[in-house]
Amino acid sequence: MDYEGTIIQAHKLLDNVQHIATDYAVTPTLHNGLGRIQTGDLRRVKAPCTLDSEAEASYPHCFLSHEQGSFLHNGPHNRLTELDLIFTLKELNSYTEHRKTGLSKKSQDWIERAAKAFWHYTNGTVNKNNLDTLRTNTLHKYQSEDAKSKMLSFAVAFLKYLTKTRLDNRYYSFSIFLEKPKTLKHRKRVTSRIITKQDIEHILTHIKTTESEGRLNTYRAQQYAAFTIFGAYTGQRSNATISKLTLQQFREVVQLEKPVVHVKASQDKIKMEHYVPLHP
Repeated sequence: MDYEGTIIQAHKLLDNVQHIATDYAVTPTLHNGLGRIQTGDLRRVKAPCTLDSEAEASYPHCFLSHEQGSFLHNGPHNRLTELDLIFTLKELNSYTEHRKTGLSKKSQDWIERAAKAFWHYTNGTVNKNNLDTLRTNTLHKYQSEDAKSKMLSFAVAFLKYLTKTRLDNRYYSFSIFLEKPKTLKHRKRVTSRIITKQDIEHILTHIKTTESEGRLNTYRAQQYAAFTIFGAYTGQRSNATISKLTLQQFREVVQLEKPVVHVKASQDKIKMEHYVPLHP
């Protein structure tokens, strides 16, 4: 009943409650996902509200539902399958350049591929259909599990970036559509990429043969041999680590009682500082 004594139907009352709740909680928080009103804000509500048949027919889905001490807003776009979120090419390019900083050329190439694919399949719109297409084509195009992970993890990381820069948790929620399928991993004693003792001997023999034939001078041959032997004994990556070590580092190491190379974080692919003992 209103102030004039007129009886208010339940569906009219719900209209008023909807507008009040929207102004109070939903509109300011919608960009952060589902709007929530804490139970403490509704302490003055002491009696349960029941709807008549007319109101239930008009509101088949409750606008507010109680869940674990809060009232959950069940308004439009509650489902990810119905939601479209936008982003710009400028945002994608900015994130890509940020990710490439300090990485090797090979790693930068993978990031550029992933960024190009993400824009190709989404064209600035994040939704279930676009991400499903991205995931399906990635799994079909690449046979290597490592390659699949690189492509999909970039997409997930970019969604997390958008969540933080746009202050909107809904972007990262779409990462569930980019999960890799569970695969059975077979344990192998030897991988197809392992370098054997015979491979090292073959390289050193080739260097020596090339030097004896005059196609390689002695100084350069010694460099190649040292590079090969150091990599074989230490297991360090050739391009990502060994190529970044300096002559001064080795000069300091050979003066030590126990020669150990200090590999700086900037000289390692995964940015991890570590020490490498030299073989006597």
